[in-house]
Amino acid sequence: MQVPETVVIRITIDNLKEYVGPPVYQKDRMYAKPPPPGVSTGLGYLGNGSGAVMPIEAMVRACQLLGKELGI
Repeated sequence: MQVPETVVIRITIDNLKEYVGPPVYQKDRMYAKPPPPGVSTGLGYLGNGSGAVMPIEAMVRACQLLGKELGI
């Protein structure tokens, strides 16, 4: 592809994303501090080899607690 000599492109910090796109690496950290109680960090993995870091939340339902108290 021939670009005419009259075409001038100036790439600066302000317009860099227009030419190269967004950053490839995205920050995976969900929390700036340690996660709250009941939240851990896990890895989601797909068959195509890709994956993502994600928060895993642990919950206990009230009926499960009541069942343990009743011996169920």
